[in-house]
Amino acid sequence: MTYLYFLLPCIFISFLGCALYYAGLGEKGDILHYFGLSFATLCLIFPLFILFGYSFAVSGKNLGGIIGDPFSDFLLRSSLSLSSGVFGPSSAKALEGAVFYALIACLCLIFISGAGKMRTLPWLVYSILFFILVFCPLCFIFSAPDGLMAYSGPFSQFLSVHAASSLPCLLGIVPGCAALGLEAVLKTRPSKPSMLVLSLPGCFFLEAGLMGACMGEVILFGGSPAYAAIAFLLNSSFSGLCFAILEKIFYKRFSSLSFATGLLCGGVLSLSCFRLSPIFCLVSSLLTATAAFFFIRLENRLGLKDPFQILSINAVPGILGLIFLSFFSPSSGLLLGKGGSLLAISACSILLSALYAFALSFLIAVLVGRIGRGWGSGSLDASDLGERYAGEKGWVEKK
Repeated sequence: MTYLYFLLPCIFISFLGCALYYAGLGEKGDILHYFGLSFATLCLIFPLFILFGYSFAVSGKNLGGIIGDPFSDFLLRSSLSLSSGVFGPSSAKALEGAVFYALIACLCLIFISGAGKMRTLPWLVYSILFFILVFCPLCFIFSAPDGLMAYSGPFSQFLSVHAASSLPCLLGIVPGCAALGLEAVLKTRPSKPSMLVLSLPGCFFLEAGLMGACMGEVILFGGSPAYAAIAFLLNSSFSGLCFAILEKIFYKRFSSLSFATGLLCGGVLSLSCFRLSPIFCLVSSLLTATAAFFFIRLENRLGLKDPFQILSINAVPGILGLIFLSFFSPSSGLLLGKGGSLLAISACSILLSALYAFALSFLIAVLVGRIGRGWGSGSLDASDLGERYAGEKGWVEKK
């Protein structure tokens, strides 16, 4: 479990990476705002998860296999063991699991934060409602020990351990589909990338965080963290190269941003496919990068409003990752003669998480839009962070 102490900071670094990535793709007047959203999300969601979210989403008593009791492990009181006035060894894994899932919850919402120009207060209201109504129920279904589709739940005879965790759905499909629901309400107009010098290092920070998530998931559910890192790097490398080649074929040029997009697609794909053999990593990453590339072209032709391509980078790799896992898994893969049970469960998981995340995100966005005074307008750095006041009068108004 000592590996986890090094991997948790990697996930924390991904918050910085996501802020850098979105800041570089947005307008110049919104750079500080995206940093503010990332850190505000962390400051809000992490305490809520420790307060009642871990019980609600992972460790609480089963309430119909759909949700946990938020009060049965309130403030981690049932997950901790006191011995002579100190926390004993049996509570170490529970503490590490709670911190790991709390950071994953924050990362899921930070991914969604790029869906539109949102002021901080409406975004925080949206985040609380999304955390309670979407993230926690889905996390319990896929990740709690007795959830409907978890490794010890009622469908456990059809599932392998690595297909049962919440990460493949929650960090791939859910942010992409939730962002689509937000964008349908906000009707955000795409903007030209203003500071790619920020997006490119942000991409690599995000990659480090996602690799830490893969390795941490292996540690929590069993397996080799070293091979998880190798598979992650293979998926990311193949996807990035595939994006660059396709861009050269169709647009007659190479682009560092396109290569970074391919890297992120491979990183999200790895959340599902980090246990496949190298040959299957190659096949799945190339197919996923190709699908994501043409999906972006389709979005542009249809005029879909996906400013930061969250749907293409998150949802497409998340969906295809579960499908490829169902075909190529060494323990439950259809093409390896293990039957189609995992494929059927994965298809149900995709439909459940995608439709639920999209519908609830849309409804929450409508609700927050009605009770608040707009999501955002003009330069968010100036209107929401007081930058205009700071420039005119300074931080302390002089008499």
